[in-house]
Amino acid sequence: MARKTKRLPWMVAQEYQLYDSYTIEGKPERSAGALYGLVGAPKGITKKIGEWNNTRILLAPLSRGRGHLQFWLNDTRTVDIVIDHAPGSEWSKLINKRNAETKGTKFELPAEFFKTEAGPILLQDHGARVAFRNIRIRKLPTVTPSTAPKAK
Repeated sequence: MARKTKRLPWMVAQEYQLYDSYTIEGKPERSAGALYGLVGAPKGITKKIGEWNNTRILLAPLSRGRGHLQFWLNDTRTVDIVIDHAPGSEWSKLINKRNAETKGTKFELPAEFFKTEAGPILLQDHGARVAFRNIRIRKLPTVTPSTAPKAK
């Protein structure tokens, strides 16, 4: 009998990329402000080490299990996408493209990626010094399609 692998929270949720994009140049989808591996952030918006970057992450619930995800880094919107698991949606196309490129690796996204309604918020580093301040979290009401902001 096959064992079902338990997915850790970081394996099934989106990741707002924190990275020193000021001194280290990399792929846009892995730079600060990116939706890691899916949507790249523009160059030149991060601050120097020692200065505070300002981040905003907004996931507004929409009807029919969808969500409107937006990221900002230092007042520049870096991500604006509707999370919609329907076949053919922009979101599904992004997931399928990434999975085609990462098939069989740890970066391939599982079928349950970003389908939970609640979960932990994780802050992660990879051995570098990192600091956070003024973190605020609040629950937003579901937005009806007529009042939902349009994704670009």
